[in-house]
Amino acid sequence: IRAFLEFLPTVPPGVLVGLDDIVLPWDYPETWGERFYGEQYLLAVMLLAGDPRWRVHFPGWFASHWDPLDDAVAVFEDPAHVRSGLHGTTMWLERV
Repeated sequence: IRAFLEFLPTVPPGVLVGLDDIVLPWDYPETWGERFYGEQYLLAVMLLAGDPRWRVHFPGWFASHWDPLDDAVAVFEDPAHVRSGLHGTTMWLERV
């Protein structure tokens, strides 16, 4: 909560911010239940409200799970990590 109320409002324009553990537009996986994550719910509210101060640059989880983006995501594949696949959970936003 603190990141959304205190940190993000102070970020100057032009800065990229990566928010980790974001699996939007889906809910957190059931296996993450004991992690008590909640930041993606605050991010969802911010995005749904259409906050004009932020632009989404790369929604990692969405991009790695939507077939039409397979080719675009493949350029980020690291041969040393092929077993883990391309399942990034970082949502990259730019302060505009």
